[in-house]
Amino acid sequence: MALLASFLTNTQEQPPEDADDAQVDELLKRLTAADGVAKGVEERLDGIIDNLDLLLTALEKESGNDAEVPPETGGSDKTKEPSS
Repeated sequence: MALLASFLTNTQEQPPEDADDAQVDELLKRLTAADGVAKGVEERLDGIIDNLDLLLTALEKESGNDAEVPPETGGSDKTKEPSS
């Protein structure tokens, strides 16, 4: 992340019109490195999202089994007296 921030700061300080061949090569190297960093971050985020999806699915299944018929609103109400 620091490399990406450094790249953005340096490109704002040096306009592309003033770049010579050495600066273009350096810029390409930095772009390649920043792309690698971004892809690594993307892969980590994808892994985190996949794990969260698995956790949510497991929690939904677990809470679905517990919440099929809540005792407060169950199908048969035995506390009411039958009307005559």
